[in-house]
Amino acid sequence: MCEASAGAETGGSDVLDLWASASGIGDAVCALYAACGAADTLAALPAAPDGPESGDVVVRLHTGHAGWLERARHPGLEILPCGAEKSGTWVDLARGYDEQLARAQSRKQWYCDNLLPGLTPCAPKFVDTTIHSHRFERTPYVVLTPFSAWPARNWPATHWRYLAALLYDAGFHSVILDGPGDGSRLREAFGALPPEWATWFWGLPEESVTDLMLGAAAVVGPDSGMTHVAALLGVPTVAVMAHLPPGVVFSHTRVRAVTPGTSCAPCRWRPERGYRPVCDAGCSAIATIAPEQVLRALQEVRHAAMAADADEGFQASPRRRTLSVVEQ
Repeated sequence: MCEASAGAETGGSDVLDLWASASGIGDAVCALYAACGAADTLAALPAAPDGPESGDVVVRLHTGHAGWLERARHPGLEILPCGAEKSGTWVDLARGYDEQLARAQSRKQWYCDNLLPGLTPCAPKFVDTTIHSHRFERTPYVVLTPFSAWPARNWPATHWRYLAALLYDAGFHSVILDGPGDGSRLREAFGALPPEWATWFWGLPEESVTDLMLGAAAVVGPDSGMTHVAALLGVPTVAVMAHLPPGVVFSHTRVRAVTPGTSCAPCRWRPERGYRPVCDAGCSAIATIAPEQVLRALQEVRHAAMAADADEGFQASPRRRTLSVVEQ
């Protein structure tokens, strides 16, 4: 493992500083799992004769997406925001991205192996699932997060609209989310939906988005940061994806992935697997996934979550609490 360095900011404890050069929200979530694994491993090591006591080594994860991770807590781990400037002493968990794609290995495990081969990622010990302030009154509802930072990963808007129709028939309202902007993507894709079917929001802060997710019956999204966040929160989550094997992206979670049956999927952006540059404008494979398949997966992941709640003796799950947000 890379040597930890002494840090005055942590009261004299040794410090291991980590970051991920891959800049997506999903990459930050994967780095969190690797950092939790590192913290557990360091805590279990016997103390060196001339070193800190066991458990006194602090792992610090530096990320540009600290706001999306602030609900997570883990012994021996600090999550710190960072800007464009990176210290030369920080360990980059995300190096070797092309080789990771070639091997089709779990991203969380890859990040761990970049730190210490064989290190095991794990979920944070505690995730705050409290709905703090933003409650949506129209329940039950399903959160849809249709947009990825990479257009090729997006499922067609026609399919999202039909899924909203199927959800309405099944008794669910759709809450559709987008990030910063003016809402034009949402209006273009979903403006024709009746208001009793769907409500949409854009540009909400992290806490509002996570509040909405925690009050939802389920979350559906592509291979995107918001799908990673939903999985981190423990919300029943469905991923509609084609480019990467689900185990690469969503290992160590309960995400239910729906993938196409085409010969090119998952292509991993490799020409020998069927990828072509024209695919960057839109993936023909992901378009073969039918909305009915996604609805079935959603029902399955919800039933599995409710069964888990029953096994654990919960009479009411946080995933089914009522929310209320002022519509934009």
